[in-house]
Order: sequence, then structure tokens, then C-alpha cells
Amino acid sequence: MSSLWIRLVPPASGYGHNSPNLTQEPVSFPGLVRFCYFSCRLFPPSFQSPPGDSSDVNGVRRLSAGLNVARSTQCLAHGRGRRLVVIISTVPVVIVSAVTISMGLCSQSCGPTVRTLLSGHSGLMLKNSMGFRRFAVSIGYWHDPYIQHLVRLSKERKAPEINRGYFARVHGVSQLIKAFLQKTECHCQILNLGAGMDTIFWRLKDEDLLPSKYFEVDFPMIVTRKLHSIKHKPFLLQPIIELHSEDTLQIDGHLLDSKRYAIIGADLRDLPELEEKLKKCNMNPQLPTLLITECVLVYMTPEQSANLLKWAANSFETAMFINYEQVNMDDRFGQIMIENLRRRQCDLAGVETCKSLESQKERLLSNGWETASAVNMMEVYSRLPQAEASRIESLEFLDEMELLEQLMKHYCLCWASKGGSELGLKEITY
Repeated sequence: MSSLWIRLVPPASGYGHNSPNLTQEPVSFPGLVRFCYFSCRLFPPSFQSPPGDSSDVNGVRRLSAGLNVARSTQCLAHGRGRRLVVIISTVPVVIVSAVTISMGLCSQSCGPTVRTLLSGHSGLMLKNSMGFRRFAVSIGYWHDPYIQHLVRLSKERKAPEINRGYFARVHGVSQLIKAFLQKTECHCQILNLGAGMDTIFWRLKDEDLLPSKYFEVDFPMIVTRKLHSIKHKPFLLQPIIELHSEDTLQIDGHLLDSKRYAIIGADLRDLPELEEKLKKCNMNPQLPTLLITECVLVYMTPEQSANLLKWAANSFETAMFINYEQVNMDDRFGQIMIENLRRRQCDLAGVETCKSLESQKERLLSNGWETASAVNMMEVYSRLPQAEASRIESLEFLDEMELLEQLMKHYCLCWASKGGSELGLKEITY
């Protein structure tokens, strides 16, 4: 049976790349350790701390996380008072993640940070994405009175790193949407592709920023669930009816079509069907058009995402495209994210285009878009107005800024434009 190596580093020492403790001979024990929060299997009972090591062995034993530690992996634990920083790396030592978890956690209530670090935050559980947003809204990161009518609030507290990551995502995408609406004076249309339970339509209405028409597209199964909530929640339905001048509102299992809002069940890989359904809902190719994808293209093959991007560039005379997804996936941290997904039978089919900011821009430019820009989410976060940054940082204590930076540097915000020089679309930046 394979072995896992573990070294418990005394609290007084550091844990950077050049730390002498990382080069010491690790202590081995038999058995491949499985960290898995589903079954909460922990370290083998036979595990022994090295002689003279002052770290809290029980604290390490009680950790559980959402990944299976691969062979030849080295796990280094560093105690900091009553906190424990776990560093997962391969040999030769390259730090992949530093995760802070409270000491003394029982196995039934394992900390969420490791679990979400390599699963939820990487997009592993798509259905949980809105759950993360719902939780962040519930503790005040941003205002969204509509999400509670579409997504249940989880009882489990989410890690502060995840909440700030979602805030940066929502803030960054919103800023680009508003810049487009300002340039076009709302005389435009928006296509949110893979929208899920998103609430942008209602929030734009509240701010008097609705485009001429707002379209959402997602798989029929997801659309059915969203339409069921809308039909049975007056808080969601009434704003749509208020904007609809017709006597009857068209709404069935896979479609809602009103004057200003449409929700369409379709597969983004089937472009003829997608275009047909959009045109039936009065999509206007002559209008300036904003297309949005968030963690969507990465689940398509490079050929499929390229076809979607080409279709978008060729279908509209004046357009802008916003894409949010992973980046820097070639480094060790990115590779662990990919490996963890594969172990759960979830493959990032388009990950090869997520190697760098340059590869993200090149994909857009090579598929019909005239300009392309990209920033990682740490850049987005660092450009927050000071008052806003202070507000969200006061919501929760975060003692490991390095982890936040690591996470945010593996996600990016990209945008591209075509035409619209008279509107100034090429001037839009973050």
C-alpha cells in the first residue's frame, strides 16, 4: 500500500517556499490517507507524531476536506497559536494551498475551507454555486432581495475566502454590465448564457437599468425549476407582469417570454436550436448586444466554446462579450483543482484555454472579436473602492490573505467587443 508523508512543523517556524522545515525528512506512516468530507474518514488510528514534535496531533487528525490526497503528496501542518495552517504540496515542495482551520474541530463539523477550496469554489458542484451566493447575501456582502426566492439558504457557514471571491465576481461582472448599459443608454439587449438562478434582471429593474430586452438561456431542466419558482412567487412574477403590455404572459415548462424578459431552455452547444428559440422571443440582431457567460465555456470542449464565440461575433453588428472562469490552470494549484474534479467524474472539457490571461484573450480574438481584455480576480478585488473594501472586510475575519490571493489568481474576468466604435465600447475597462 502507498504511503503519505506528513510533517508537523512547530509553531515558531515559517511555511514559505524557503522555510528550512520544509526540507526536513518527513515522517511516514502506512496507508493512503483519504480526506473526504462525505464519509469523514480521517487519519489512520496508527498515526504517530514524530518524537519531540510540539504540534497538536489531534487538531490534524480531526481535519477533513473535500479531496483525496494523491500518491506522493506531502502534507505539512503548521500550528499558529490556536489556529492550524495546512499546506498541501508535492515533492519537490511547491506550496499549492494554505488553508486555515480552527483547532479542535470534531469530524462531524469539519471546517469548510479545504472542502470548498478544491471543490465548491472550483465549480465542481454547479448546483451549489448559487448556494454560495445566497449565503454571501445573507451576511451582507451585497443586496439581493430576490435570491432567497430562488435558492435555499444552507445551514453550513461558508469560508470567508469563498464569500469574498463571490463578491468580487458579482461586483466585477456588474461593473462591466453597467458600463455597457451606460454606453448604449440601455437601448440594447442582454443574453445571459448559462444563467441558472441568476437575479440580474430584477436587480437591473430596481436600478432603472433594464435593457430593451433581457434574455436568459440554460438547460431545460434548470429553466423548468426557475420558472416554477417565478410562477409561484409573486415577488418574482409581479415585476415581469408590470413590464408586460400584453394581456397574457407566455410561460410554460421550458420558456418564459414577455416584453422585456425571456427565459429559454436550450443547449448552448446546439447553435441552430439556440438561434431559432432566441428569434422566436424577438431577439434583435441589429441592437447592440451584451453576452455573458460565467463558468460556462470551461465545461464545453474548445471547439464547442469557439463555435459559440464565433456565432456571437457573427450574429450581432455591435456586441460585447463578458466571460468569467478559471485561469492559470497549468500551475500546481490548478492541476489539483482539475484532478479533484476528475476523481468525481466531472471533467473541465475546456480547461486548455484557461492556461493564462493571454490564452483567454487569444480565444476571443481568434473567434471574431476585435478587442479583448482580461484580469484575474485579485486585480478586481484590489481595485475595489476603499470604502467598499473596508465594508466587506468588516463582515468576517480573514486571517490568511495568502489563501484569498491564491484562489482569486485562478479565476479571471474577460471581456471583448466588436463594432460599436461610435458608442465607445472599446473604451470599456475595469
